[in-house]
Amino acid sequence: MMKKIGGYLFYLLGSLLALGVIFGSIPKVFTSFLTKELTYILGQLLGLFFTTFIIYTLFKYGRKWTRKQAPTKTSI
Repeated sequence: MMKKIGGYLFYLLGSLLALGVIFGSIPKVFTSFLTKELTYILGQLLGLFFTTFIIYTLFKYGRKWTRKQAPTKTSI
């Protein structure tokens, strides 16, 4: 039961983080190319990569902990 609640919490956190990336980080990455500073661009891209990895992990465990178990076959 606690894993299922944790899974839904992971879905919620992953969704909020994904929205933050879509509306916050991606526009900053595009505007960082206008500054032409290599360290700033690399920092933005590295931050986007790590955030995407965290989102992937949250959704992975959220799905793992909330999906229904397949019925097991019992032998007679």
